[in-house]
Amino acid sequence: MASGTPPQTRIAGLDRAVTELADNADRWARMSVTGRRRYLGAARDATLRVMDRWVELSLSAKRIPAGSHWAGAEWGSGPQYFLRALAGIESTLAQLERGDAISVPRVTTRPDGRVVATVYPERPLDRALTGPLSAEVWMERGVTEATLADTMALPYREAAPEGKVALVLGAGNVVSLGLWDLLHKLYLEGQVVVLKVNPVVDYLSPVLEEILAPWIADGFVRLVSGGAEVGAYLVDHPGIDELHLTGGIATHDAIAFGPGEEGAERKADERPRIDKPFTSELGGVSPIIVLPGPWSRADIATQADRIVGMKLNNNGHNCMSPQVLVLPEGWAPGTALLEEIERLLRTLPPQHAYYPGTAERQRAWVDAHPEATELGGGNVPRTLLRDVDPDAENEVAFTTEAFGPMLAQTSLPAPTPEAFLDAAVAFANDRLFGTLAATLLIHPETEKQLGDGLDDAIDRLRYGAVGVNEWHLWAAVFSQCPWGGAPGQPLYDVQSGRGFVHNSLMFDRPEKTVIRNTFHLAPQAWRYGGAQVANRPLISATHPLGPAAGRAFTAMTTDPRWRRLPALLTALVRGG
Repeated sequence: MASGTPPQTRIAGLDRAVTELADNADRWARMSVTGRRRYLGAARDATLRVMDRWVELSLSAKRIPAGSHWAGAEWGSGPQYFLRALAGIESTLAQLERGDAISVPRVTTRPDGRVVATVYPERPLDRALTGPLSAEVWMERGVTEATLADTMALPYREAAPEGKVALVLGAGNVVSLGLWDLLHKLYLEGQVVVLKVNPVVDYLSPVLEEILAPWIADGFVRLVSGGAEVGAYLVDHPGIDELHLTGGIATHDAIAFGPGEEGAERKADERPRIDKPFTSELGGVSPIIVLPGPWSRADIATQADRIVGMKLNNNGHNCMSPQVLVLPEGWAPGTALLEEIERLLRTLPPQHAYYPGTAERQRAWVDAHPEATELGGGNVPRTLLRDVDPDAENEVAFTTEAFGPMLAQTSLPAPTPEAFLDAAVAFANDRLFGTLAATLLIHPETEKQLGDGLDDAIDRLRYGAVGVNEWHLWAAVFSQCPWGGAPGQPLYDVQSGRGFVHNSLMFDRPEKTVIRNTFHLAPQAWRYGGAQVANRPLISATHPLGPAAGRAFTAMTTDPRWRRLPALLTALVRGG
């Protein structure tokens, strides 16, 4: 990873930071559970102090008016996201401190012997907040219900672990991802951390310094800023033992193999330039697979709202943003669904594309597809590609992460729902770049027709997270869920990355997270036995999380009490 050399004064500061961490690495690795818990409480209190400033800075940087249609999401991806992480780890540590086994709400075994841990909801209040939304963690084969507990919190079983220094290269789109990665290294791997803040979110460094102050003061965390040259220097620093990146495939390959032609040759020859353990979460091309079924006009409107809500969250600047809509060929509701998606993309309030390179990536789509529909919506047009050939070679929409407000649609033959699902799984696995996450939308009548075929398809999808009638985003939001690409990718074909992060229940052998919700909203869901009370999608384009609801959700995350529920529900209903 060669991008110049930092000035000598900067090098001295970086060296000092790594040395100070190394001096304290064993102390952190061997600290008691009680000692580690204290830092979490201090970070929670600091986050509550700075959260308003955090959101204000984010809104300003992304040019989102404070009362905007899109403003509330900054609470969800900012303070609320991080507070969930703190609460999840604190809950697990409290159980370890008492000597208890880590609690999992429900553990079952699939007919094929796969153990499934249902990790959300945990309590009645969760059901009141999110209805039938659930999260399952599917374990690797070989884990049994009897042995599951033995595969959790393994570092806390070591008598005298050796301290290590980790470098976390933070994401540029959501600063909380870097904070979560830092917590993962500290609490799930027992390593002290240099967190390099991505230049795109460096404006939040003063907020991060306040949140991380207790760890910084005691020599367990160092926060650094700077460009690629700082990252390159730290990657190769002899005092750095392990690396984690949340970012893009180009950065990953530059680290692992080097830049330019030499790096490409090394990658082709499977000769990495580094020998340090290196985990990563790199995004990819995420599909939404729409199964054929008896969709009504109301179903079409609801699912279009859900799809566009997923796409326009953070204006598409998300690693888990859906990119390819896979429809059944010749299915009439698919045409109406696409028309409603286009209408929403055209008419919803504009957004600013703040992430570097978005305009260039959008232009590459339009250059490859002059027939693309550009729908306005901000400084970079929302862009829709219709009827992309599913067999096209080197198709930009299939091979390159858009990371912006671009959506492609393709169709596959659908003689039966079973045949379509098989074809869609093969298409997603074999034609789309990445292994991070996929979503399936399926009417309950179709789900009934498929029987065990749906779960069999989920099993075959080579993704780290799969959503069923809900955006796979929740696998990243819920702290209990492992988050990352499908296991088993080699360094030279890393796809969406290697290793899982988050994972506050500290599973050692997870394979994927499965998020489920009802297809219908209330009251239609009741006809099919769904305990749904919401009358709009949780992720909605037309009624997104407003600022008041975002703040109320954050308060509920910090202090989950029934008395907070009325204010939160009122804010949600009003869209405030």
